Amino acid sequence: MSKASLRRRVGAAVSVAGVLVLGTALGTGIVSAQPTEVTADAVVQSMPAELKEAIRRDLGKDAKEYVATARAADKAALAGTRLRKELGEKFGGAWFDKNSKKLHVAVTDAAVAAKVRAAGGEVHQRGVSEGALDRAATTITNWVKALPAEKKAAFQAVAVDTKDGKLGVTLSSSEAGKALAAELPKVNVEVEVGHKQEELQAEKDLRGGDGYTVSGAGSSLRLCSLGFNAVDKLGRGQIITAGHCFDGFDGRKVNVEIKGAGNPVGEAIGLGENVRFDNAPDGDDSATIKVTNGGNKLLPEVNRYNGSGLKLDGVTDPIQGQEICKSGRTTGWQCGNVVNVDVQVRISNHLLSLFQHDACSIPGDSGGAVVLGSKALGITSGGAANPGDKCPTAGQPKDRSYAEFVGRDILPDHKGDAQLTVLTSNGDVDEDGVLDIDELNADITKIKDTNNNGVAAYRDADEPNLSAPKLTSPADKSRITERKPVLTGTAKPNAAVSLSYKGQTTEIKADASGKWTQTTGAELAYGDHEISLKQKVGELTSREVKSKFTVVPAAPVITEPKEGVKSENARPVISGTGTAKATVTVTSGETKLGEATVGADGKWTVTPAADLAKGKHTISAKQTIDKVDSDADTVAYELTKGGAAPPTTSPAGNGGGNGGLAKTGVDGVVPMLIGGAVAVAGGIALLVFFRRRKAGVQS
Repeated sequence: MSKASLRRRVGAAVSVAGVLVLGTALGTGIVSAQPTEVTADAVVQSMPAELKEAIRRDLGKDAKEYVATARAADKAALAGTRLRKELGEKFGGAWFDKNSKKLHVAVTDAAVAAKVRAAGGEVHQRGVSEGALDRAATTITNWVKALPAEKKAAFQAVAVDTKDGKLGVTLSSSEAGKALAAELPKVNVEVEVGHKQEELQAEKDLRGGDGYTVSGAGSSLRLCSLGFNAVDKLGRGQIITAGHCFDGFDGRKVNVEIKGAGNPVGEAIGLGENVRFDNAPDGDDSATIKVTNGGNKLLPEVNRYNGSGLKLDGVTDPIQGQEICKSGRTTGWQCGNVVNVDVQVRISNHLLSLFQHDACSIPGDSGGAVVLGSKALGITSGGAANPGDKCPTAGQPKDRSYAEFVGRDILPDHKGDAQLTVLTSNGDVDEDGVLDIDELNADITKIKDTNNNGVAAYRDADEPNLSAPKLTSPADKSRITERKPVLTGTAKPNAAVSLSYKGQTTEIKADASGKWTQTTGAELAYGDHEISLKQKVGELTSREVKSKFTVVPAAPVITEPKEGVKSENARPVISGTGTAKATVTVTSGETKLGEATVGADGKWTVTPAADLAKGKHTISAKQTIDKVDSDADTVAYELTKGGAAPPTTSPAGNGGGNGGLAKTGVDGVVPMLIGGAVAVAGGIALLVFFRRRKAGVQS
């Protein structure tokens, strides 16, 4: 699957559940069920002491503040994804300011600024769209792929800097790299070229930390660390890790690494599968480990350095500027910031599509977990070769590390029975009220399907208990204007359905197709309403579920000015119709223009108290009854002359940080894997075994 349009791949169907300790993690950008929210305090309490220390050391804040910032960044990333889809070519990019904890969005058209503000973002206007940046990066990537090997070796990376609306191209500091700069293809966006020293390759053996071994022919080994625990569609254990741990190697057998032992090969885990280590446009670096040892238990946690793990409660996507932490078998917990979200980077002659951060990664960390707060974000792929394979200390330049996307890339690549669900502490794919981690077979190598219907228990709403009926209209959390709605829903065929509302219970029967209908009596009041539902089939009764909806007034109608009017009138009379006695509030963007009470004839009029600014406006009107707001009616209005001074719009790049183009080069980009008798890659999912680990190869 092409990653040239990586950000558009979020619509792929994937799901979430729990990490291997051998633990469980949530797995995707899109989840079939909305997991229960885990409190910030619970996240902080679940953090290992080493992670809290890394947050303090690397980010200069305590765990509580980090979690608060991480949650704000998660919301910003989700809002940015929605706006990217809504605004299309008018979307210029999104980034996160960790100081203000706010989303920043660049747009190419001021007319869409209101949508950004409605999503909680600050607006920056510029002439280049994110789509144009993506296309320019793809042009350069395709050019690199066609270069002869000696020239291709001088290329390091091309990154889309959404904050500054530029591309950053990093080439070798050699004469070949300097010559290559003059040959770069012309693109219709600003490009900043930087040069870094030649690629370095580490060649010494590493020991220590938690990890796994990959056994090859003879005595050859590779050492890697686990990323996130997952299950396939049938509920069988899988572990997500880096593809280059297996690429070009003749072994697939995976065992626990025994630290400090002469023979590091310990308890068996499973077999490496689905190895992807390819070139752009795919640019993948991922693999899964099929768990074949039923003595392993998958937990929804990451890293067990001190006997405890960070519990995962979701999967999210990166956004430029967010703070992240990573777990590696060599470095332990390290924290930093997302530098760029879309980077084409050359690692071991593979052109990969990754995101860049500055948390330290050194050989031994490949495949390890990268998290945002308590959410799965990515797995470590590679980074700059650090002198002496040591992390930078205070005052030294930040690291350059690269990670593969979990939710946006790895999960959508697995389809059919191979579809992955990352295990999380709160995942409930089938929405049956039973956690996914409690619906897996005790032997994680086997399927759990107690009712023998061919659906794994964690995906089957009728296992372990009868599923609850559903209210399909009004939909859960919907806003409706009908005050006497007809309730409709689904249940088991011919089931007895119980509906409870404000202490009153009504029983109805579903038809042979499982559909049911119930009318309401008197008009419902404006505001929130909740209906409880359960069903009974024979002697089986489902759990009770609740569905909420809100009855709101109908939106008022703006009759003047007409849609799309251009005028020199800085104070146009705004009028329309509504519900008698309702309060109508009129705004332009975030500016309130006035309010009026709807007359007995159903009409209202508002004249702005101050001049509108010259330019385009979206005039909105909503009405309020019994303290409940309607949705808004809007019209476009353009003031062509005079008017108040327009509000200033911040230029792109002023949303926090140093404002300069993020340097995307590396002092030698290498995979976090070492060649030789023992090669190391890292990042840790948790491993827990029912049997004592032994310092020998297990048969």
